[in-house]
Amino acid sequence: MVLLGFAGCVAGVGYFGQRVYTEIQKPVNEDDIVAALGDIPVYQPSKFDPELTKVLRSSTAILPDRLVATHAAFRSPDPEDTVIDWYKTEMSELGYESSDTELGFIRQVQFENGRDSLLVQLQPDSEGAEGSSRISLSLFQPLQSQEK
Repeated sequence: MVLLGFAGCVAGVGYFGQRVYTEIQKPVNEDDIVAALGDIPVYQPSKFDPELTKVLRSSTAILPDRLVATHAAFRSPDPEDTVIDWYKTEMSELGYESSDTELGFIRQVQFENGRDSLLVQLQPDSEGAEGSSRISLSLFQPLQSQEK
């Protein structure tokens, strides 16, 4: 019985591992990603980061079919505080409420409007200039809101 349970776990990990691998291999197109964000603004100045976008996208390859996730990653020359303050202002104007969290060196703000949820994560850009940031956007929506 224990052996069957172990085999089931290995099969499950293999299945999800394959889904994650498949997602990372898919190409990303900045215009398509930004269009999928809909009304969610993209902080400027920033530059699209396709490799981090692929990693973010692959992390939700196991979401339930009733939930749609759109991920986008950017790099900005501006510090995290500037970017966070901008998102708080912009998202508030769109009717979203926010809550802040810090996870070690990652700062994140969750925005919700009763239907959709946007997670904005910021961290220092180790490959950029001093004070620059990596911005990760993850928009979660019920399937029906994507069909409108």
